[in-house]
Amino acid sequence: TIEHCGRSPWNAALRIQPDTCWNPLPITINQCRIQNNLNHGVFIDVSSKLTSPRISLNGNTIQYNDYGVYVNPGPNTIELYSNTFFGNTYGFYAVESQQDILLWNLFENNGVGMYLNMVKNIDVVSNGFIDNDQHCQFLDIKKTTFDGNYWDNWLGRFFPINLGIPKIINGVHEPEIPWYSQIRIDRHPSRYFIQNADFLKNYL
Repeated sequence: TIEHCGRSPWNAALRIQPDTCWNPLPITINQCRIQNNLNHGVFIDVSSKLTSPRISLNGNTIQYNDYGVYVNPGPNTIELYSNTFFGNTYGFYAVESQQDILLWNLFENNGVGMYLNMVKNIDVVSNGFIDNDQHCQFLDIKKTTFDGNYWDNWLGRFFPINLGIPKIINGVHEPEIPWYSQIRIDRHPSRYFIQNADFLKNYL
């Protein structure tokens, strides 16, 4: 368990700020409990996309932080598998990131489950969004796919059969930006959320 870290704005329980080098080794954080930190649970800051390592967070519980995971501009390829984000002001907060994968994560009881700003080529697949004040917020995102996620406010959950109703994801939060640019669609929302225990058992 890593908790009760720092008061300065960029303090974090875990700060990932690798040295600049070509062909860097991957960075992996597995099965940690990261909680009750005043600012960031995990702060990721990479100076250049060209020298960015692959960064993976797998099977962690990240709770009761201001920002669960904060991605500063620079990283290229962040993988989040089967993490639980609970009770944070922001669960996952990313600015100018790309080629990220978010799979089987649970975003529950956060202020905002996921905030994406100027990101591209991100896959958000088979995650669960439950009891967040707002599930997502978007600003200028490109080529980002939402597919097969569980949404507790999806209309299709209330029908006994699958009617193929897509989930319109309301990411609106900035009144000076056209509302339609802050909307995304999950075309195949799920009726259930299952955090993949087999993945954790085999991978970690």
